[in-house]
Parts: sequence; C-alpha cells; structure tokens
Amino acid sequence: MSLSTRDAELIDRWWRHCLTNPGVLPPGVEPVLTRMVRAVGSGVLPDRGRVFVKVMGFPRLRHRLRYAVRSLPAIHEARMLECARRAGLTVPEVVVARGQRARGLPLQSMLVTAALDVDDIEPDGLEVALAALAMADAGVFHPDLNPGNFTALRGGGIGVLDLQSARASRRPLPRGQRLAMAAKLLAERPDCASALVEVGLIDQRGLSEAQLRARRILAAGCLRRIGRCLQDSTEFRVERRWNGKLFERRAMATDHAVRVRGGRELVHCWIGDRALEVLDARSPRLRSLFRKSWWLPGEHSVYICQPDGQDLSPAARRSLLNGHGRFLEVRRGRVMGDRRRDAAS
Repeated sequence: MSLSTRDAELIDRWWRHCLTNPGVLPPGVEPVLTRMVRAVGSGVLPDRGRVFVKVMGFPRLRHRLRYAVRSLPAIHEARMLECARRAGLTVPEVVVARGQRARGLPLQSMLVTAALDVDDIEPDGLEVALAALAMADAGVFHPDLNPGNFTALRGGGIGVLDLQSARASRRPLPRGQRLAMAAKLLAERPDCASALVEVGLIDQRGLSEAQLRARRILAAGCLRRIGRCLQDSTEFRVERRWNGKLFERRAMATDHAVRVRGGRELVHCWIGDRALEVLDARSPRLRSLFRKSWWLPGEHSVYICQPDGQDLSPAARRSLLNGHGRFLEVRRGRVMGDRRRDAAS
C-alpha cells in the first residue's frame, strides 16, 4: 500500500530501532504482548492512524537456524493474510512487512498492520466455525489455530488475526488437516463442537476424534507451560553455575524472601508450585530454585516469597508436593476434567 511521507518516515525510524534492538518494540509503540522472541505493540501513524507492530528477533541459534531457509516471519505472515483475504475473510491490512538477514541468517522481522475496528464481545461459535471452514476451503492450514485468532468486529462479522504459523496450498485442505484445526479450536472452545459439524469442517465421526485430540493438546500444553520453570523462557531464566543451576522467575518481588534448604523434595516443590499456577491459576509462592549438581555434596534450596516472609510450613510443602503429583498425572496422560479451560488460558 502507498504511504504518506510522514508515515514512511516514522516506519523507517521504527525499523532502524529494530535493527539495533532486535525483538524490542520501538519507542512510542505501546506493548500488547511481549515474549522472549516476539513482541506486539500498538502505535499510531500520523496519517494512517492506529496500527499494530509485530517485531521478532532471533536471540538463539535454534531460532536463527529455523528461519535460515524459510521466509522471514513478517514476509510470510503478510503472504498468509493476503491468502485469507482472497478467501473472503476480514483480515488486518498489511501496511509494511520488512525483514533483514546477516550472513544468511535472520536478524530482524517487522510487520505493521492496520487495526481492525473490533468489539469487546467473544466471537460467536458459528462465526468462528465458518471462518475456519473458509480457511480450509482456501487451502490455508493453521496448525496453531485458537480462539485468539478470531475477533468480533464492531457492526457484525468476524476478523482473523495472527497467521504467522499458517501455510497455504493451492487446494482445499484434506481431512487430516481439517481435524487438526478443529481439535485446536475445541481445546479452548468446546462450545464450537456442534457448529464445526454444522458448517461441514468435520463430520460427526471426526468430531469424536477431534475432541480426543483436543484433550491431548490441553495436556501437552500444560506440560509445556509447567516445564518452562526449568527452561530459559519469557517467565523464567536459568543461570548455570559451577556447582549447579539457578532457576528463577524473571518478575517477582524479592521482599521478605526466605531461603529454605533441603533435599530432592524442594525440586518437586518448585515444579509443583508452577503446576498449581498453571492448573489452578494460583499465585506462585517460590521465587527461585537452586539445584545443585548431583555429584556434589550439599543441599538444594528455594527462596520463598510471601507477605509474612515465613518459612515453608508442613502444610505448604504438602500443597506444593500435591501440585507435583498432579503434574505427574498430566504427564501420564490423565484427563484434567473441569480444569481444562484454566489450563488453556
């Protein structure tokens, strides 16, 4: 699309900032979503108006290698949005899509899209099913499709967002890919089940299979979220030391922190604390875990942060160890029942 001089100059400033600060939103762009690899923010162009800015850096070698032979994320998503638009779906208009490589490896990606006029209500299940069907009939496969990809529009209708993970073919999607998209939707919107059958995305026999896949997706998603407490991620950081590893929350108050030493059960308490946060949306209790190397003498330790600054009581330990037990149940593949929606949020 053509840009006014003022809009083009501002976008150029954003881009120069991104090149020197990969993955960091430019000044004046308000953060909407910030992760280790990707950040999304809201900005205003002088003439075009409100836009969304999605920047992606590649901090780790595995991220750089992933896109060594692929189109850069902004270029790819712009292409997918155009495919969805040709399918008759309402999608954000691409203002600009830029990417740059260094020595053949990706350095920075920036996508700027016009803001849709959205409503605050949740999209109707039938509208979501119809949009998913239109994508499937147009050959647009989204392996990570979820209700967050759809937004209700002011005045009626539905918009489709975030197609970075999508890929397109020239033919309508086969049954297997339709089942995969339906399962991802059912994991968070089980109320869409009848609508998915009604519009013809899947048949009645496929619905049972999609629902089974949805339960597996929820369990796998929970395991990934719980497992982040032992990984360098958006919420946690890992520091390797000569005598072990420190696992620490990136953002948690350290006031009244109390160090507790002990055996292997403290590692289980750390995992259980995260499991209760994911499964029950409970506020975390532990600030960090130091896990010593197994061949060295000594003890593990955790820092507990709570208003009264007290030590871990026996009841608190039992609660955290119970959370670890529930984590093991999910890992063994047991169904989580009424906690499925909380785990997916």
